[in-house]
Amino acid sequence: MRKKKPRNATKKVGFSDPWRGFEQSRSTLTFVLSLTIFSSALTIRTICFGENDESVAAVLQYMGTLEFRAGELDRALQLLSEFIRIRKNSQTEKDGDYVNVLFMMGNVHKMQGSEEEAQKCWTEAYEVFQGLGLVEDNPEIAELMGNLLKEHDDSRPERPHEHGNGKFKNMLGRLTEKMKGTFNEANKLGHGRSKNRGHQL
Repeated sequence: MRKKKPRNATKKVGFSDPWRGFEQSRSTLTFVLSLTIFSSALTIRTICFGENDESVAAVLQYMGTLEFRAGELDRALQLLSEFIRIRKNSQTEKDGDYVNVLFMMGNVHKMQGSEEEAQKCWTEAYEVFQGLGLVEDNPEIAELMGNLLKEHDDSRPERPHEHGNGKFKNMLGRLTEKMKGTFNEANKLGHGRSKNRGHQL
């Protein structure tokens, strides 16, 4: 004789699945909407101020960061590289944003197996970080950046195409979080900003 299942057994099993799908859909929708808004801002700023304006670079940074977080590494690298190109061409004073973008580009190169490119980006990011005089105020970040470069350099011969061991990934994650908080605070105070960054579109 077969045992009867309780009437509400299937309801309990299936109830949470639609919510998980809803959260994923909402996250995807937020990402798509954000990119759409930033793309519009990019078009407007490019038309109004020209493609080499600092305000265009700012939008490229936001878009590149979104693509990086979404795992769209090629697109992220393209947008972030444009940010660096504009900043270099306009000879804008290097700031926390510049360091963050270089660091993120290093992460992308690392994830794609381009060890030398990753090293170049991280090294320049660290040099700018030091040049801005941020080492004294942020000794923990300075130490993490130094350790990251050393760890990366030490592990290169044995692991030429790996994304990094657990210790390396952990260090990368901690550094990313610390830098995000520090540079957000520094940028609120206007540290290292250029004079022409006043467009309000």
